[in-house]
Amino acid sequence: ALAQAKTAPGPFVVVIDTDPYPSTPYGGTWWDVAVPEVSVRPEVRAARVKYEAKPKR
Repeated sequence: ALAQAKTAPGPFVVVIDTDPYPSTPYGGTWWDVAVPEVSVRPEVRAARVKYEAKPKR
């Protein structure tokens, strides 16, 4: 799936089933769910500005 995603001409989604309870001995997992880039709602636009200002992992 990752090889297909890297060569896809456009957006590509890789879905991974996970169990929310077990963790790894190395500190668990992390993923980023972004705030929408475009919105007519002021609170969403403000949240995007805050999201973009936070450090990336």
